[in-house]
Amino acid sequence: MSSIKDIISHYSAQVDAQLEAMLPAATGPAEPLFAAMRYSVFNGGKRLRPALCFAAADAVAGSDANTAKVAAALEIGTADPTFEQWRQRFLNDYEKGLGQHSEPYPGLRALVSALGISGIKWGVVTNKLSRFAHPLMEKMNFNPPADIVITPDDVSHPKPHPESLILACKRLNCPPDRSVFVGDHRRDIEAGKAAGCATIAAAYGYLADGESATAWKADAIAYNSLELSQMIENQLQ
Repeated sequence: MSSIKDIISHYSAQVDAQLEAMLPAATGPAEPLFAAMRYSVFNGGKRLRPALCFAAADAVAGSDANTAKVAAALEIGTADPTFEQWRQRFLNDYEKGLGQHSEPYPGLRALVSALGISGIKWGVVTNKLSRFAHPLMEKMNFNPPADIVITPDDVSHPKPHPESLILACKRLNCPPDRSVFVGDHRRDIEAGKAAGCATIAAAYGYLADGESATAWKADAIAYNSLELSQMIENQLQ
């Protein structure tokens, strides 16, 4: 289970990388000024607001390069004693509206039904916390329901680390090289590949502005759920 400290550390590293790109070290006459600016920016605490920014993006659709830019702009030290208070307020507000406007993509229920008829197990590996992921899956009311739901609470390292995919395959009693992982974010494809699974990029899912699923280098790309169904059948032959 990932602790709050681990989550903040993960997000802080992303913010630091973005800040480094936005405020690189300088040489020449501007060096003293840039050195002072970098000292002020990089000598902060654990970055409260950027962490909340990333958490909000991950809870809704997934963070990306644009999230890092916004998070960097919000940078403050996360040693702030009100961090947990604001974090819980955000999570509680998100929980109240959970699933109210959520619907499976067209054709997905039929795909899940076809998997059940074929005796193929399926599951969900998400970076959404258990307190949100499990109730949301229940509200979706898939038939058959997911055989497993893996969240960051089940592992030490969430996606793009492969740990959650490896655990999913273990619980499904299906080796990674006989598994297919479908994702609508780069981290999904990276995790799937690292775990040894075949990967399919869902280009009809969430994509950041200007982002192309082809850049993720998945084994295949699906542009709709019917195409996805055929791809899965081909992969498992």
